[in-house]
Amino acid sequence: MKTTAKITLTPNAKVLVDVGDEINRETVLASEDEKDKDTRIDLSGILKVTPSGIFRYIKKRPQDAIKEGDILAEKRTFLTTLTVRSPVNGKVKEIDLKSGILSISKDTHKSSKNISVPTDLKSADTLFLLLLKSCILV
Repeated sequence: MKTTAKITLTPNAKVLVDVGDEINRETVLASEDEKDKDTRIDLSGILKVTPSGIFRYIKKRPQDAIKEGDILAEKRTFLTTLTVRSPVNGKVKEIDLKSGILSISKDTHKSSKNISVPTDLKSADTLFLLLLKSCILV
């Protein structure tokens, strides 16, 4: 059985596996050095709404403290729910309703983040990964 997983990486991420490598759930696929720069998330693009319309879906407000994995915004429709989670610990710095971007000020300490196989994937003989460098996180 073949499984494909799309994993979005920041531009400063370093991919640690090559095509054809055998991997399992404990394999570290990529590593990101987290800098003290703000993290920017294009909520209007992810939620597929106009920039001025993101206020309906935002769950956090400026100056709210957030942890990695906290829900930042959620859009519910009849069939689906789109959830945007925080990729880092920090505080919501600003929400720009002209561009649809939410900015997060990271905690001041520098750290490194390892990316592994998603735990919600079912067991598979072969796991193909599509690692994407993205401008969602700048």
